[in-house]
Amino acid sequence: MCTEELNDVIKRIDGYEENIISSKYDEYEKFFMHFPIIVAAPIDFSFPVFRVRPVEDNVDESSPSSFSYKPQKLIPAMSRLNLKGESVFYGSIYPQTAIKERGIKPNKEFYMSKWIINKRDLTLYRLFNHEELTSNEKASTIINYVDSVRNDDTTKLLSLISEKLTSTINEANKYNFTALYASYVRRNRIFYKLKDEEGNKRNVSIDGFLYKSIKSDNPNELNIALFPDIIDNWGILDSVYKCSVNESFDIITGYKGVYDGTEIKWNNSKFHYRLERP
Repeated sequence: MCTEELNDVIKRIDGYEENIISSKYDEYEKFFMHFPIIVAAPIDFSFPVFRVRPVEDNVDESSPSSFSYKPQKLIPAMSRLNLKGESVFYGSIYPQTAIKERGIKPNKEFYMSKWIINKRDLTLYRLFNHEELTSNEKASTIINYVDSVRNDDTTKLLSLISEKLTSTINEANKYNFTALYASYVRRNRIFYKLKDEEGNKRNVSIDGFLYKSIKSDNPNELNIALFPDIIDNWGILDSVYKCSVNESFDIITGYKGVYDGTEIKWNNSKFHYRLERP
């Protein structure tokens, strides 16, 4: 598939109203089969993921599910990497990123949960941004390899996909394309002989997506989107904070709850906690 063809596909998909985009899946599945995929080198160690939600009435503060992904029965709204009705766990590698992604203002109360992901060989579809594709030595090496083998516009194709995902332009239906494509990956998670960031060829089952935050210029501020079974089987809720953040976005103040395996137990003592910077 060339970039002109992909641009035409994106334009058509973006032209649909959100309420009918799910019904268009079968029409575009054959296009998605030809898209280039590069996965992050397998993550074989436990790591934290932070997730933020606003403080609202009727939140069950003792239940881990209150701070996890929205279940299908509650009909999740369409977002960057899911169609309406598809559950996805969205989080960030750093707490500041999670706070900024939700548009939290200083001194406004919110919940921030810390999850530990302990799946061995976690495999994430790596969405490089355009700068990484053209200037990052590791990314460029992999792209050049794929280009030489497949003789296609891999760099441009991946740039288009990433640009749609990380667009800051406020326009109607701007996530139609990425949500529909992510649904394809969700339904066809096993891929054979993919290249990873380290240049290794592997057979993989994709567990989710890794992509740059649009709320920061720091390349280390990455977001993660995981399919629900990864959280159900390998996600451990470590703690929840009911807090506010200062003007510098480096100190949170509030209350901490710790999950004891049955429910979240809250400490009534107020705390101040300095956040790790990316």
